[in-house]
Amino acid sequence: MMKGYAIAMIALHNFLHLERFGFVPQNENSFLVERSNIFFEHFQDFSWSFIGDFFSFIGWIGVPVFVFLSGYGLEKKYSGKEKMQFVPYIRHSWLKLFLLMLPAVLCFLLCKYLFGWGYALRCVFSLTLLNNFVCNVIPFNPGVYWYFGLTFQFYVVYYFIHNLPKNGGKQLAYTLGIVCLAVLMVFNPSWFPNQEAFELIRHNFVGWMPWFAMGIICAKENVGLCDKKPARSAICLLLSIMFLVVALLMNLNFYVWLFLPFVAIAFFYCFSRAAENWKPTKWLGNWLGRYSSFIFVVHPIARNIVLELPFNMTLSAQIVLYIVLFVVGAMLYKPLYLKLMTLFHC
Repeated sequence: MMKGYAIAMIALHNFLHLERFGFVPQNENSFLVERSNIFFEHFQDFSWSFIGDFFSFIGWIGVPVFVFLSGYGLEKKYSGKEKMQFVPYIRHSWLKLFLLMLPAVLCFLLCKYLFGWGYALRCVFSLTLLNNFVCNVIPFNPGVYWYFGLTFQFYVVYYFIHNLPKNGGKQLAYTLGIVCLAVLMVFNPSWFPNQEAFELIRHNFVGWMPWFAMGIICAKENVGLCDKKPARSAICLLLSIMFLVVALLMNLNFYVWLFLPFVAIAFFYCFSRAAENWKPTKWLGNWLGRYSSFIFVVHPIARNIVLELPFNMTLSAQIVLYIVLFVVGAMLYKPLYLKLMTLFHC
């Protein structure tokens, strides 16, 4: 359910944060306090357009949830198993992500007739999962696929964490998390105003390692995310609102903002615990969670379709059409991906 509601927020964010809609830009891979000030000014002058500002500005907080759950899931999957062989493990990890991206990237290649060969070549380069290292030189197309390269880097990092004896893996996870957080603190916008270096770090594992390490450590300590005892939905809902308000306020200071992902994870956990007590929200969260990876891979395609329509639509109509397209697209994409996995014996 955490994955489900996180991907819903990410998908809406990746549509509404586009410049053409004019909503407040986010502080995700860079930090500008001016954006925070504009957001809170819009909040004071509340109107219905503030909903767009909200998802545009803060909708990215679903990303650390997936980073955290990646670490948690890898540790749960491989915990107690013997040391992994590097080549088979990396091959399987790379191929799994490559096959997930391949059909979608082929769809984007059709756009070469509209946007030129440079656009097409950037799409192909994203399949290598190496574009994160040169993202300041070669932009991502589609932009959201930077997360696939990040995920592959985490697979590589986890290999070394898993293969250390006894408690070495936990100690390495702790160390990497703390060191990487310290590295992020160095790049204060007042010292590095153009933030290019910070953006490069944020597009690679160093920029998200603290929350990946947190997931690994929680799994190693047997912290259960699922509790058989039903949660008190009112308390969980109040806590989720509190964490969301705190997450918004954390955008007022760079050093405080760096810790925002911890609060984001707490928000989605509490919100999911509240949602599981009502059948419609429980079903919705579980369904979105099962299709989260496919929603992620197809929602840029749905976005392009809506943006390139040859006729005008209201923003509300565009959002509805966008949601319908990525939901249907995810349902069609899943069996295609499973067939590819079977074909390549993954």
